[in-house]
Amino acid sequence: MKHRFFIVAVFFASILATASLVGCASAAPERPFPPPEGPYNVGVREFDLVDTSRSDPFTRDEGDRRQLTVQVWYPTNASDGEAPYLPRPGEHGNSIEAALGSVIKTNATQGAPVADGTEEFPVLIYVHGFGANRQNATFAVEQLVSRGYVVLAAEHFGPGSATVRFLDGTPYRADALLPPSGSDDPVADTRSFEAYLGQLVGIWSADVAFLATHVQAGRLDFLRGHADVQRLGVFGTSLGGAVALDMARDPRVKAAINLDGTMLGRVIETGADAPVLFIHHDFAQDIAGAPPKYADFVSASIQRQRENILQAQARSRADWHVLTIPGSEHLDYSDYPLLTQSGRAPGRLPVARVQRIVSTVSLAFFDEHLKGGSRQDVLAATTASPEARFEPLFRQPAAVPAP
Repeated sequence: MKHRFFIVAVFFASILATASLVGCASAAPERPFPPPEGPYNVGVREFDLVDTSRSDPFTRDEGDRRQLTVQVWYPTNASDGEAPYLPRPGEHGNSIEAALGSVIKTNATQGAPVADGTEEFPVLIYVHGFGANRQNATFAVEQLVSRGYVVLAAEHFGPGSATVRFLDGTPYRADALLPPSGSDDPVADTRSFEAYLGQLVGIWSADVAFLATHVQAGRLDFLRGHADVQRLGVFGTSLGGAVALDMARDPRVKAAINLDGTMLGRVIETGADAPVLFIHHDFAQDIAGAPPKYADFVSASIQRQRENILQAQARSRADWHVLTIPGSEHLDYSDYPLLTQSGRAPGRLPVARVQRIVSTVSLAFFDEHLKGGSRQDVLAATTASPEARFEPLFRQPAAVPAP
């Protein structure tokens, strides 16, 4: 177990951190999310979706079909936004969200009508991290929606999700394809766990592809005429970030953002076809924070991560930018710090500042590739974030502004 901690710390810190944060629940404010800054307010709805073409890989019953709970946020003119973070906390087991979900309010309005007018909004699909759930980047989602995006997020049921019930209350229990057990060999543990997470990337990417097809077919009646899935982007946190990069190989995806995720999946070998933005904490922090006994192990893991990023970047056929935010931490790329109001280690940036950088740069990047925005806006957003290091690689000609 002690070795598993360092594996997780390097790759997906949220797996163990969730359990340690539950004890901080009493510190959570009722309204932790900053007000949306765009011209639209935020509506939210949920629905269950079944992929009848696939069996569920995480259950032994061959008759089980792959089922997803989907949350969709969209622009609205309704202004009473106080939807609970989790309307039904019991769906989420013993997670931090379950402890806080009914208390915390978002800026969204449940079931609101789509914004007036004939505008069709670009579509983004968000992918949650391992051990998390579909809501865990509300800090970024609400800002994007307020600027004119539709955002959907699927609950990827199985060992990688904190959610244990569907919307109708039916319990979900994974009893197949479970994570490998730990051992006393950190190298073997790392390899087996990475291989397992690589399997999840493939399964979750299939979930995202199915969701995109569902929306593309116009099966969400309330969004018909309001969502332009031809302008599709994907972003994700942690393991979800790896899925986002994997989806950058799908020709329907026009832009992808990895929020502090590792490099897994086929994109390492094939590269990406869509423009990529990789935002992450400073890996040097992981090496500096490792106990001497594990320093070589952590350093080697980080070096492999860097090599995988460079290899995928070199083999990609579109823009690939890297934004490093020193002083940020893995969980800053999710809602967890806002939910718990936990303390910061010395030398760390304030959570609000990290998330501001993430939201601002992500918006500029998606605007460039999904709304015909200017490349200069991306450069301006990074320049306005002097704490961060921006390493751009432009392969595509800059868009010509419409007359």
